[in-house]
Amino acid sequence: MATKSPPPNRSLFAAPLSAYPNPTTGVVYVENGSGGEVALYSVKGELLRRTHGSKVDLSSYTAGAYIIRVGNKSAKVVKVN
Repeated sequence: MATKSPPPNRSLFAAPLSAYPNPTTGVVYVENGSGGEVALYSVKGELLRRTHGSKVDLSSYTAGAYIIRVGNKSAKVVKVN
């Protein structure tokens, strides 16, 4: 009898979020019409920053992948040097 695998955890990838430019060397713009909280996470799920508005400045972070979340939407963004 075959066993089913549990569905993948998609808590950080609930719904797509528009984030540009991606990849970026610094500032990323996100759709945030409601002016809600914007959260920046490492790919390990660690909360790095909270802000409001539609601009997230990644210039002080090292190159790599990050998750930006607004409400129930999220996007993976890549910061390059």
